Amino acid sequence: MIRSTILAAATVAAFAAAPAHALLIDDFDGGDDVVVSGFAPGPSTTLYAGAIGGDRTLEVLTGATGATSLAVSGGILNHGQSPVSGGTSTVTWDALGGADLTEAGGANGIRLDIAFIDVGLVDLTFDVIDTGMDIASLQLSNLTTGTHQFFFTDFVGTADFTSVENIVLSIAAQANSDLQIDLLDSIIVQTPEPGILALAGAGLLGIAAVRRRA
Repeated sequence: MIRSTILAAATVAAFAAAPAHALLIDDFDGGDDVVVSGFAPGPSTTLYAGAIGGDRTLEVLTGATGATSLAVSGGILNHGQSPVSGGTSTVTWDALGGADLTEAGGANGIRLDIAFIDVGLVDLTFDVIDTGMDIASLQLSNLTTGTHQFFFTDFVGTADFTSVENIVLSIAAQANSDLQIDLLDSIIVQTPEPGILALAGAGLLGIAAVRRRA
């Protein structure tokens, strides 16, 4: 009895804690070996069905010639800087035609998986632009390797997340710094529903009750 109660409570709690994958923005698993750099800055657009909208565009904006590189290879987005200077680049998903990032109200944020980053030397900015050209931005600094989650309410601006036309990821890196995004696992994530949390709590209370009887 105790074992089954514990198992049930653990299952509910794990389900409550696990992020729901509502909408994939890009996993970078396709369109490999696309490289832009200070020598050939792009923009370069590659078709990939796994990216939101069906393609992604890479572009190097600033940096000494050859100092900045941006590439997709092996399921990773790589941004690299030589010791010469810093630089900036962008990844753009456009012509989304009013994509609903909230999945009809079932999602409330994004998730980002970073495979490697030179901490403190690389800053990221997400710009979400709706079909009316309103913008909401999220600026991120001092990120570390690992998974990061951000709510739509963390963004500053008036963009309508239920009617998105463009998503732009801007990367600003200091000299001699690198960034690797694994899956720009910017998937939309959900927080646990209150009812699920209540079930998890009920399971834990059940364990306590069984222990008292024992």
